[in-house]
Amino acid sequence: MNTYYNRDIFPQNFNNENIEIQNRDYANIPKNIPPTIENILRTNKGKQAKIYMTFPYINEIKEFSGIIEQNGNDYIVLSEPRTGKWNLLPLIYLSYITFDENINYNN
Repeated sequence: MNTYYNRDIFPQNFNNENIEIQNRDYANIPKNIPPTIENILRTNKGKQAKIYMTFPYINEIKEFSGIIEQNGNDYIVLSEPRTGKWNLLPLIYLSYITFDENINYNN
């Protein structure tokens, strides 16, 4: 008989009760969590914004202005209609964002 492992940690007769208990714990997570930056950007696609970013080894804040076209967990895509430029900006360098109009703040 192998007595090397602890039976409490590695039970021989594993059943689905443990899984059901874990899934019930997730039901207690509050649903009214404030929106993240990614969600705020997603709900404000198509709006004009100024995005201020601070990059390593640069002593000034860079400003990007344009229309929010797309965003993900770690990036923003801005288009500048006047110049035809498109910018892919990593959120890791984001300092802050300003809008000239009201923004949507819902999940």
